[in-house]
Amino acid sequence: MSDNNLPPPNLPVSDQLSIEISDPPFTSLEMTDTAAEEPLPLLSNPPSSDGYPRFSSSDSQPVGQSLSDASSDTSSSRTDSQPVGQSSSDASSLRTDLSEDEFTALKMRVSYWCTNKMVNLNKLKVVMSGFTGEKLTLARIQDTDNAQDLIELLSDAGLIKQTDISVLIEIIKLCGIEGVESEIDKTWKVPKFEDVPIKHVKDHRQKLLAFGRRLNSENIKRIGQLSGIRVDKNTDPYSLILKLEKKGLLEAGENLNKFIEKIKKFDMPNEANALKYGK
Repeated sequence: MSDNNLPPPNLPVSDQLSIEISDPPFTSLEMTDTAAEEPLPLLSNPPSSDGYPRFSSSDSQPVGQSLSDASSDTSSSRTDSQPVGQSSSDASSLRTDLSEDEFTALKMRVSYWCTNKMVNLNKLKVVMSGFTGEKLTLARIQDTDNAQDLIELLSDAGLIKQTDISVLIEIIKLCGIEGVESEIDKTWKVPKFEDVPIKHVKDHRQKLLAFGRRLNSENIKRIGQLSGIRVDKNTDPYSLILKLEKKGLLEAGENLNKFIEKIKKFDMPNEANALKYGK
């Protein structure tokens, strides 16, 4: 036997024999252990039927395949019906399993893309305002003036993390900035946005976005006058919405109903319907 074929030292004879004959179960385990030590690969998996991607911890197993379909057997405890990279109790989330560096890179790529493409940050703020709480206040959202800090607000509040970026993907989809997926793909294979269901952003936020799409420079001025809000040529539909929210005029319930009736009386039925029905 040449030096190159010597078995690894300090292993029991039975283990040495298993390695030499390349018994398939041991080969599969070796591949899995190796993959666990390497950085996460760029994923190329398609979305699953429920709109979420599936992940593999081993390069030897095709991404999106159940363990029973893999070309080699493993001793993993996962069941064939459980998507790889997802927990059975959280299959509805966009599971990512990103390393800390990959998560940081993803956030940076999204924020740089938004900056370079001059994405309307006020639109992002309107959606993000639906997640306000102890760790994410409306004041902090409205006072932030760049995409990177807005995304960091989501991260600091625990709304996006290494294992789940559902909220970020939903915000991107609702704000119509799908072009950013080419940047996300550099770190993590994003599913088609049309296949991603909206589960975290509430209906009220979506109605506010619909309202914003109905607004033009003329009715921005009229609504400003009706609401006692000063507007100028730089006031866009979503900055107006933020100002209306700051005054509590768009709070779901009685205040919103009063506001809807008011703009109806001043010949803005389409804008009123957008707020009421999201159309």
